[in-house]
Amino acid sequence: MNQLQTLHAIEGGAFDSLFSTLYPNEALNSCKKRYLSLLERHRKQFGLKEVWMVSSPGRTELGGNHTDHNHGKVLAAAVHLDAIAVASLHSDSHTSTPCVELFSEGFPEIRMTIEDLSPKKEEEGRTEGLVRGLLSGFAKKGFPIGGFQAVIQSRVLPGSGLSSSAAIELLLATLYNVLFAQGALTPLELALMGKETENIYFGKPCGLMDQLTCAHGGVCSIDFENPQSPRVEHVPFSLPGYHLFLIDTGSSHADLTDEYASIPREMKEVARLLGGVVLRDVSKEKFLSKIPSLKGKGNDRAILRALHFYRENERVEGMIQALKEGKTELFLSLVKESGLSSWTLLQNCVSYRDPTSQQLSLALGWAEEFLGKRGGVRVHGGGFAGTIQAYVPYEDGDAFVSHMERLFGKGSVIPLQVRPSGARVIRSLDQFP
Repeated sequence: MNQLQTLHAIEGGAFDSLFSTLYPNEALNSCKKRYLSLLERHRKQFGLKEVWMVSSPGRTELGGNHTDHNHGKVLAAAVHLDAIAVASLHSDSHTSTPCVELFSEGFPEIRMTIEDLSPKKEEEGRTEGLVRGLLSGFAKKGFPIGGFQAVIQSRVLPGSGLSSSAAIELLLATLYNVLFAQGALTPLELALMGKETENIYFGKPCGLMDQLTCAHGGVCSIDFENPQSPRVEHVPFSLPGYHLFLIDTGSSHADLTDEYASIPREMKEVARLLGGVVLRDVSKEKFLSKIPSLKGKGNDRAILRALHFYRENERVEGMIQALKEGKTELFLSLVKESGLSSWTLLQNCVSYRDPTSQQLSLALGWAEEFLGKRGGVRVHGGGFAGTIQAYVPYEDGDAFVSHMERLFGKGSVIPLQVRPSGARVIRSLDQFP
C-alpha cells in the first residue's frame, strides 16, 4: 500500500485495535496522528510510494542488573514508548551502489551509500553505524540487500535508560526483515544481529538483554546460560495498586564506556581465577568457598561484583515466581534488594571519574525518603548515570512526581506501561488477513 492508501486505512479505523494494544492508556487519536504525520512526511520527502510501517519498543530492566554478560538471568519488559518508521525501497536499490536516505526527528539527515559494509571508526556511536552493521548482518546471511528511504520518529530518547540504541537496532532489523528477507528471520536472530552491530559497529560492549526484550515484547524472563540461544519465557505482570515510574536524573552516559566495561571484565576475571570463563561456569558454593583465596589475587571490588551476580540471579528467580503467584509485596521486596545490591556490591551508582557528582544516589535517597517502606526503588540499566526505577502506590503518584521534580525538573518522571508485543511491522487485519 502507498502512503495515501495507508493513511486512509488509519483514518478509517483499520488500525484502531492494534494501536489500543500497543499504546495502552493513550488517546487513540494521538496515536493515529503520530503515524499519519510520519506518513505525510515520507510522501513529501520521497514521493508517492509503496511503504512499510514498523514499530520497536524501548525496554525497562526489572531485575538482573549486569548479569547477562556473565550468562546470568534477567527480567525485563518492553514499554509503550517506541520508535516508529515509515520506509520504502530506494529507486536505486538494485544498482551497483545502493543508497540509504534516513530522516529522523531531532537528528541530522543521513545519506549514505552501502557498497562497503565494513565497520567505520567514524560511525561509532552514530546511527550510520547501526544502518551499516545491520545491512552487513543480512548480507552475511545471504539476503539480497538494497537501498531504502525512511523517516523515523522515536519517543525512546537517548539517555533515558530505555535502550534507545536497541530500539533503533530492532526497528531497522525488523524493517530489513520485511524489505529484504520476506520476514524469514526470528526475533532471536534479529536480536543477535542487533547486539553484534552495537558491539562492532556502534562501539558499545552491551549484552543481549536489551535487544531480546525489544524483539519479544511483554515481560521476559531470559536465561543466558547459552547466550547464542537464550531461554526466553513470557511472565505475567500485574502489580495492582502501583505505578511504575522511571526518573531521569539528567546525568549523562557520555564517556562512561570504560566504567560499563569494567563490570563484565572484573566478573570474568573472578571466573577465570576459579577455572571458568564467565561466572555462570562457577557454582555459587565454589565461589563462596574460594573468597579467602581470591583476596590478594583479584581486586576487592571484583569479588563484591561477583557476589552481586550470584545473589541477583537468585533474586530474578524469586521475582518471576512472585509475579506468577501474584505476590506483589514479595516482588517489591526483591526490587529493593536488587537496588541495594547494585548500590553496595555492584557499585554502579557512582562514577569514579567524578565521585562528588552522585545524581543516581541522590535520586535513590530522595525517592526512598518519600516512599518509606512502601513500594520500591532501584538503579535502572547500566548505571553510573541516567535513570532509576520506582514502584509507587497509586494514591501517592501525583505527590511522588512533584517530590522528584523538585530535584530533577519538570518531566523527569516518566510513567511506564508494559507493551505486550515486540518490534513488528504495523499491519491492519484489513490489509493482511
